[in-house]
Amino acid sequence: MKLYASLLLFILAVASQPATARPFPEEAQAGTLQAADFPFVKIGSSVIRFAPGARIFNETNMAIMPTALPEAAKVLYQLDIMGLVLNLWLLNDDEAADLKKAGKKF
Repeated sequence: MKLYASLLLFILAVASQPATARPFPEEAQAGTLQAADFPFVKIGSSVIRFAPGARIFNETNMAIMPTALPEAAKVLYQLDIMGLVLNLWLLNDDEAADLKKAGKKF
């Protein structure tokens, strides 16, 4: 019985911990995403092509398909050596505010 109680307390303690911030690469650039036709994405005033194998992450850090991109959003993105979008992260409001405080410009 003590084992079950200990296990329950452990699960509750872990579940009550706040979510940790997502780790973003230092070289990631901030921008505002606007609707564009795949395989392109419009970030700010630039239209950039997605790299083959590009990864897109939503606000909960789950990989999503390009068709699931919103019409507009604050994003961080990482380019490959050819200047193509390799990774793109959709930001929630808290992340965008924190990055803006850290000096990233959207």
